[in-house]
Amino acid sequence: MSNPKPTLTSPGIYLLFFMILLILGYYKINQLFGERFAELYVMIVVIVFIFGLTRFNPPSKPKIPQYERIQTDESRYIPPEVKLAVWIRDGGRCVLCGSKQHLEWDHDIPYSKGGSNTENNIRILCKKCNRRKHAKIE
Repeated sequence: MSNPKPTLTSPGIYLLFFMILLILGYYKINQLFGERFAELYVMIVVIVFIFGLTRFNPPSKPKIPQYERIQTDESRYIPPEVKLAVWIRDGGRCVLCGSKQHLEWDHDIPYSKGGSNTENNIRILCKKCNRRKHAKIE
């Protein structure tokens, strides 16, 4: 395995920059303003450093693989032309209650029961009616 090249945002470069800034800044501020301001400067730089380290080591999240949607006859994917034809046919409202809010595409014969993605098997239902129907054939 090859090691990644260090970049200007890698933790090692950040630590080197921090050490240089801390040492040079401490002596310069101590000369100009005194030891009290130099100690304050060190505290501020340390806080900024710790905050900066959290950028480089965020809590790890499990990576979820991303898959492309594949259009096949065995897919739940509803083609855009079918959606448009159904939208025009159903008038852009739920076919059961007439609602125009929270609309969803529904398989008249559920996909799980062998229903197809054709214009004859797709209809528009509102969320409430679709949940009530679930996977039943009406």
